[in-house]
Amino acid sequence: MAAAAVAHVSESQLPQPENTKLSATEQVAEIVESEALSFDPEKLKKKYDEERDKRLRHGRGIEQYVPVEGVFEHYLQDPWAKPGFTRDPIEEDVEVVVIGGGYGAQLVAARLLEKGVKKIRIIEKAGDFGGTWLAVSR
Repeated sequence: MAAAAVAHVSESQLPQPENTKLSATEQVAEIVESEALSFDPEKLKKKYDEERDKRLRHGRGIEQYVPVEGVFEHYLQDPWAKPGFTRDPIEEDVEVVVIGGGYGAQLVAARLLEKGVKKIRIIEKAGDFGGTWLAVSR
């Protein structure tokens, strides 16, 4: 993995939420009350709970997952980097380091840019961005 120089940033330099007086639950309630959402969060939570219960109903727990071997072994290979690939480390001063280059990490970086943070480094162990879901679907 590449080495990165991490800048020490004080808390006052970080982007702050607009409303820090409300808890996360209160902020969600405020959004729901303002009718800013195009969906019902309680209905969505119920749907996710039902889907989770479908997976857990059979009672096999972690044994429901298939080992990544045999016909699935190719999923262990990074399609975007040759085996044994290395490069020289990068050293730079940054404001924020995001570990992982999946969808969530890219959203975090985008939101930081929107808030004025300019010096961001995303560190991803794979040969390309997108995370597991993208690597498997390619």
